[in-house]
Amino acid sequence: LKPLGFHLAACMAEGPLIAALSAKDGESLRPVLSEVLKAEVGPIHLVQTAGERFTGGKSTPIWKLSFSARRGQRERETHLVAKWVQPSTDFRRKAYANERQFYLNAAPLVRKGCRLPHLLLSDCQEAGFCFLLDDLSVDFPLHPETLEVPEGRAALRWLAAFHARFWEADAAGSSFPAGLAPSGDYWGLSKGENEDRLAGVAGCLSASSKALKAHGAWETARSLGPRLAAAARPLDAALRRSRGFVRHRTLLHGDYKTANMFLRQLPTGAEEFEAAVVDFEFAGPGLAAVDLANFLFPDLRMNLLDVEEALLGFYHAELVERLEEA
Repeated sequence: LKPLGFHLAACMAEGPLIAALSAKDGESLRPVLSEVLKAEVGPIHLVQTAGERFTGGKSTPIWKLSFSARRGQRERETHLVAKWVQPSTDFRRKAYANERQFYLNAAPLVRKGCRLPHLLLSDCQEAGFCFLLDDLSVDFPLHPETLEVPEGRAALRWLAAFHARFWEADAAGSSFPAGLAPSGDYWGLSKGENEDRLAGVAGCLSASSKALKAHGAWETARSLGPRLAAAARPLDAALRRSRGFVRHRTLLHGDYKTANMFLRQLPTGAEEFEAAVVDFEFAGPGLAAVDLANFLFPDLRMNLLDVEEALLGFYHAELVERLEEA
């Protein structure tokens, strides 16, 4: 059940979400959920997760809410998730504020062609941010650690549709959705700890030498670390250029990796999948290639390195098709 005529106002200083989760009291949310969903809400079952299995519990834990909701004669089981984060740095606080702006101002523009959560309610307090969203895992139950080629195509199809919607959005006097960060990308040098990681780039590539040798890429890559470290700052500045029209700039997801994707297999009998995507803390303008690079490495762990060119060709064909439809 989606909310009818519900519009999110400013974050509530004394919102019900964080209060309910703090007390582990799902029942206290029944009045506000009834108002948001325009439905009669039954008893609420509230469960906290422990973080994703492939991050060893380090992912942001979420709360799952399940209950029946009735509108007139229609009743259905409803599943929502509450993402409660308590950022310890200003960088993280800005990221979650950015995610809220994405759901308010960008998500309605892209929802037709890309599956992503609906934001039903949000709190922001000293105790952190809390977002109440529909649970994508109900319709998209697959949440793999890595992707094979068919799932990779589904992820790239989603990304092409997302990029096409905002392609060169600042051309001809237009603009990107309001309120977002001036540039997207989790891995940019604006994230302070990434500056510290520059010194370790060469060592990381050396640690991957076995895989690179297996793909015949080690001789090319062995000197890449020092060269990348030397070029990182001017490259980062060029990628984050925020003034004036830039070709191939679009709205980036900013952290486009497997952990942020849910999939389902389509009922065609073939190995064909559809993707849904979450976590938009680092959404903002940037070059499309940044999302592609984040997706192809390191989260696919080089298991698609041999078909990288084919996957890039697939993304490009999907992007062109979407742009021609616009």
